[in-house]
Amino acid sequence: MIPSCERLVTSMPSGLPGNVSSELKRETSDMVPGYTRFILAATWVLMMAVPAITEAGVFDAPSEDGKTAWYGSAEALWLQLDHGADGNTPVILDSASNATLLGTSDLTYSMEAGTRLVLGRRVGEAAAVELLYFGLNNWSASRTVVGNNDLRIPGDLGLTTLDFFNADALTASQSSTIDNVEVNLWRRYSESPLELMAGFRYLNLDEQFQISATDSDTGASRYRVNTQNDLFGGQIGGRFRSSLDQQGRLGLEATAKAGVFGNAVGMQQFVSDSNNTFVLRNTDVTAGRTAFVGDIGLAALMRVTDSITARIGYTLIWVEGVARAANQLDFTDTTASGTSLAYGQGAFMQGVFAGLEVGW
Repeated sequence: MIPSCERLVTSMPSGLPGNVSSELKRETSDMVPGYTRFILAATWVLMMAVPAITEAGVFDAPSEDGKTAWYGSAEALWLQLDHGADGNTPVILDSASNATLLGTSDLTYSMEAGTRLVLGRRVGEAAAVELLYFGLNNWSASRTVVGNNDLRIPGDLGLTTLDFFNADALTASQSSTIDNVEVNLWRRYSESPLELMAGFRYLNLDEQFQISATDSDTGASRYRVNTQNDLFGGQIGGRFRSSLDQQGRLGLEATAKAGVFGNAVGMQQFVSDSNNTFVLRNTDVTAGRTAFVGDIGLAALMRVTDSITARIGYTLIWVEGVARAANQLDFTDTTASGTSLAYGQGAFMQGVFAGLEVGW
């Protein structure tokens, strides 16, 4: 063995989670208090608009002739996603002292740009059907610990492998993507700026957590975890869209949506050794779970022309009842390793947006 030397730790945006245990599982009833907090927060955001609403009335969709049939918006959407790890599960250890050099919560995401698109069609005087998409946000983070034949991963898996025991360098990385599609029916409440909504939503959250090992004696191998969360179901919500001045040039929009969803969960684990020539683990687990999705948003509106409105604002999205990749890491070495699905975690996103709305 070569004696250990001072370690160099380098970091760059990345993210992937770990630790699988049946204790992480939560029943749907455990999420109810969280739902209540979200609904109270959404109500507060909507009520922020009430004073302006009573003063100035509706901020209509942009239109050249005042009779908009179609409208749409395109926005740049910058979102930050939480790292997803429950606690700080050790990922990289010192072989001699077993000291933790890197854990799952050390991988954090930065804010990433995506897009949000809306296409709407007025139905009668008080209703509209909207098709909404947001996504294309790709988060990633990674950190590398460099040693000298003195690094390993935890548990029996670290002790029984060649490339993951007394390695020269170990890299932990994680990545996440999100895609969301909605079809919503909005209906204005009387002549006020309040609209109520019922609709359908599909949300996909995919993640990967990977540990890559490099050892000058035995080679390079990897431990990879993938999770897929496909949420689908109905939702309800409300929207205030109020003019702030008598000329109708400035406006405020506050939106809140929430729903209970079915979640088709998938998780795969792959572990190789001996320079990626020997497969130690290759598992695939699926399950059906109940989940929750809610979002709130607040936007400032400025009419640029009769048919174009500029939008800028803040949005918050909360997903509960999903499987995050960082919480699936399993460092045991048995025939059942990698087959236990940890679910019931949350995903929290928040950020800002800016774009244009057009009516025709």
